[in-house]
Amino acid sequence: MYHVLDPKAVTGDQYRLEFLDTANDGIDNNGNGIADPIDSTELIRTTTFYSVRDLTPQTEQFQSLDTSIVQLLKTHQIPSTVSVRNAQGNLVPSSNYLLNTDRGTIRGTTTGSLPTGSYTISYQYYPVYHSQHMQGTPYLSESFDTDIFDGLELSFNNAWTAAIIDTASKWIGTDAYRYSMTPLNVQVPPLTFTGIRKPGNYRITFSSTIVDTSTADPDLYPFSNPVNFRIYNETDSTYIKFIFADLDANGVLSALDELVFLEKDPSGNLQYTWDVSFVNKQTDSSGTVYPLGNGDALLLRTTIPFRKEDVFDFSTTKPVYNVETAAAGLLDVKVVPNPYVSAASF
Repeated sequence: MYHVLDPKAVTGDQYRLEFLDTANDGIDNNGNGIADPIDSTELIRTTTFYSVRDLTPQTEQFQSLDTSIVQLLKTHQIPSTVSVRNAQGNLVPSSNYLLNTDRGTIRGTTTGSLPTGSYTISYQYYPVYHSQHMQGTPYLSESFDTDIFDGLELSFNNAWTAAIIDTASKWIGTDAYRYSMTPLNVQVPPLTFTGIRKPGNYRITFSSTIVDTSTADPDLYPFSNPVNFRIYNETDSTYIKFIFADLDANGVLSALDELVFLEKDPSGNLQYTWDVSFVNKQTDSSGTVYPLGNGDALLLRTTIPFRKEDVFDFSTTKPVYNVETAAAGLLDVKVVPNPYVSAASF
């Protein structure tokens, strides 16, 4: 949502809120000397920047000075939306001019390519561009407010870490075992296995037949098993690999078993993420093994920080001032006492 701070500055334009995250902002966010997209530790995809794009085309006139730099009214124009026309209304080829979007300047590419004269330029632009001013951001020592633009200030809540959402996670079909979902953290001396807190929504779908095979890990769990379930990452639209720690060796998911999610990092290598463990329900003291099959599924939902794929469009309404209504309102103003007389001893 947005708050209006200066009604006179509101444009009535339509806007788009966009984000970048640690997997695609091209920055070494964690200071380990490796920038994405090859940094596997940035699989977590935490929000790093937000931008506000004005979707309403802006049009302005400028006087070209040939190859000398001319300052435009806005900065951070979007090159794919830019068009320049000369005084006759003819479109000027983009090869004829150089547009510096960071500075909001334009000039001719070579002498005579943008002759001195009057031109009209149209474009979309970012009134807020790659800003980190978001409440709760870990990348600034203090940030409580978003940027102010066109008389507006945005307000949005972002989840900065991934954690299971208990109220949104549930069994579908058979209400089987209790479960917990935490990043992998297991010690098999002398090794320690640590998983990444990867944001995502997962669906474990069961079948009445064998549909997948778990992955063997020579250090963590060196056995693979044919299983009657698959794990789908709905956020990334992909089936993932997993370790199935079948601790009671009964060949099916049951109490005390564990699932370790294996997901690809930006380089395509498998990375430990979540560890899902199962125990008997409090009401089940007999250790029932549920025959999970067709129609059964476990939904696992986590909080997900805003990332590049998330966009939000919103519109503003330009305020209207009605002189007649304002004048009529003055008739409702009452002064007590009437008439009011003020005086001073001097």
